[in-house]
Amino acid sequence: MLLFIPQFFILVLSSGDISGQTSKPDTLQSLSNFADKAASLDSAEEIINKYTPLDTSKVSKEIEKALSFVNIFEKFTWSVILIQKDGIKRNFETKKPDTVQTKNVDTVIMNARFYVIPKLRNKTIALDYKIHGSITFTSNGYKILSTGLFNQSSEKNLSKLELKGFADLPISDSLQELSFTYLPYHKLSEMSLKLELRDLAMAEKQREETLTKEYENYSLGFYYLAFGIVFTLVYMFSRDKTENLYFSLFCLFTSFTYLSSTQSTYIFNIVCLFCLVFSFEFMSFFLAKVLKNKNKSKIFLFIRLILAAICFHPAILYNFTLFGNVQSGNIENMPAPALILLIFSILFCISVSSSIYYLIKGFRQKKWEAKTIVFVCSFAVFISILLPWIVGWLPGIRHTMFVQNLGGIGIYLYPLSAVIVLGRTNRLNQKKLLDQVHSIRLLSEENLEKEKEKQLLLESQNSELENKVAERTKDIIRQKEELEISKQEIELKNKSITDNINYAQRIQSAILPDIKLIYKALEQSFILFLPKDIVSGDFYSFAERNGRVLIIAGDCTGHGVSGAFMSMIGSSLLNQIINEKGVDEPALILTMLNRLVIEALKQGENESNDGMDISICSFDLAANELQYAGANRPLWLLRNNTIEVFRPDKFPIGGLQAAKDRSFTNHVIQLTKNDTLYIFTDGYADQFGGQNGKKLMTAKFKEMLLAIQDKGMREQENYLRSYFENWKRENEQVDDVLVIGVRV
Repeated sequence: MLLFIPQFFILVLSSGDISGQTSKPDTLQSLSNFADKAASLDSAEEIINKYTPLDTSKVSKEIEKALSFVNIFEKFTWSVILIQKDGIKRNFETKKPDTVQTKNVDTVIMNARFYVIPKLRNKTIALDYKIHGSITFTSNGYKILSTGLFNQSSEKNLSKLELKGFADLPISDSLQELSFTYLPYHKLSEMSLKLELRDLAMAEKQREETLTKEYENYSLGFYYLAFGIVFTLVYMFSRDKTENLYFSLFCLFTSFTYLSSTQSTYIFNIVCLFCLVFSFEFMSFFLAKVLKNKNKSKIFLFIRLILAAICFHPAILYNFTLFGNVQSGNIENMPAPALILLIFSILFCISVSSSIYYLIKGFRQKKWEAKTIVFVCSFAVFISILLPWIVGWLPGIRHTMFVQNLGGIGIYLYPLSAVIVLGRTNRLNQKKLLDQVHSIRLLSEENLEKEKEKQLLLESQNSELENKVAERTKDIIRQKEELEISKQEIELKNKSITDNINYAQRIQSAILPDIKLIYKALEQSFILFLPKDIVSGDFYSFAERNGRVLIIAGDCTGHGVSGAFMSMIGSSLLNQIINEKGVDEPALILTMLNRLVIEALKQGENESNDGMDISICSFDLAANELQYAGANRPLWLLRNNTIEVFRPDKFPIGGLQAAKDRSFTNHVIQLTKNDTLYIFTDGYADQFGGQNGKKLMTAKFKEMLLAIQDKGMREQENYLRSYFENWKRENEQVDDVLVIGVRV
């Protein structure tokens, strides 16, 4: 039987030198004294009784533990040499070599010495190893183990896999020198290496138990994984059943918990912890939905996910772990990963408490789903936790294999109960759906009968409607023929009217003065004349009399044919006043025109309210003098980029309030060179258009005239014509347009 006494191992530390030399002679002397004493003892019990004041029960337990295994990483002090990838070499000593950080480390060389009691000499014990990487292990200069890159017969890529097994370690001398060279897998940040000394028989038994435990974990992991995949697919086809999603997530995280527990690396241990947390968390989500028909808030779930993710950050993962700090050549033992364990403990307690809370709430539920889940969960907790604890605690009762397997039975039961509940729920839902389908079928049959009756009724109504439509069609055809005849008659009348209007337009054009004569008398001038219809209610007149040049702009009531008649009356009367009677003063011309229009239209004797707005300019070009008079139409004088407005008298020629004795104001204006004068009707400023369909307005018309003063008068005419068309766009022209401009 293999026996190590951990309390009395005396180590020789060589700081990387295993030649037997030491810098501590006192330690070596105490080692020799102890070796002599240890050689004279016959048993482990004598060593314990002589050097350790323990009671009998503690001694038995200590011997039983010693007979099991010795973790040489925990019981021996090791000298360590780290050779980094950049060639830097570090030496130190530690009692926790499995916490050595191997980031950027290429090679780890470690060695230690210990003495063995006589009863263990010339025996073979088992060296149990578990590594990620490659290792060569020697004892007293003899190679015991070579794996990975040190084993020429193996594949080189095996160095990245986890290797487990036993190697025979012969104990031949009282002084044992252990030494190994370790090449860590480059993706690991800590030493993934476990070495234990065991009795051969116990090692095989322990190995068998470990394999059994791993098999159980794999079985449970894939068991829950199967449920998780199935219920994930179920949820994909029925998105409204969120309980299927919660149960699938519970099964998946439980599966990851069991599968990650089969790996012994530090990262997988942390993964196992947080998978366990979220397993209970999604269990609480599932219980809340099934037992209380309530969806838990997702905010706290996201917070827990963030906290779990933070724990996997390298700054947390490797700065708050068992790794020690190198101080004065030694690695000090650090506490457990406190921050990660603290976060795990808090999240685990919250998740478990939440699951227990909803489970307790389920006791008050009378629904069979709640009763089934609560009963099975309670039964599983009892047989997996409480019953084994009670059996193990009672004296005289043997802890049988059956009791040990009760925990596994409880773990297998819970998903089955959830499957039963969800399955029965789906069956009931399916039954309800079938009942609804049956009801729908009956309703469909009733609707079909009603539709048949409606169809017969519609056919009868359609027949009547077809007869009525046929009669109506005949009436429409007859009316269409009548309309066609009426249309032809109207077209003939319209053609006749249009021909008459065109003839009237030719007459009006003949009455209007020749523009060439105007441009000859007033070289810098323009007349923009845009009738709304074929004939116009706006007119202009021109005369030369007594050394003066008269230019007139008139706007008669209405437009089209009625306005054209008034314009011809106005033109005829003006010709009579100016050319026949020789009047050239604008105010007197308006006074006489007002009286003649009233007499011609017999206003005051009938209901006629026709009239005109008019402005008259009389130029004395030799004296640079202008006389102006207006009836409702102003004169604009542009001088030095400013506009001076000469206001007209506020009454028309003739019209609704006709009075023969009206008198008009005669304005005398002294002109200077480059003065520009404008007289116009209201058609230009009243036109609707632009982007918003609004009137152009007088203010904008003023701005426009100021802006074009650098242009010649003919250019101004073209500009005003183009701007008017662009402004009008698709809108109808509102009124006749007349603008007359003269530059001195």
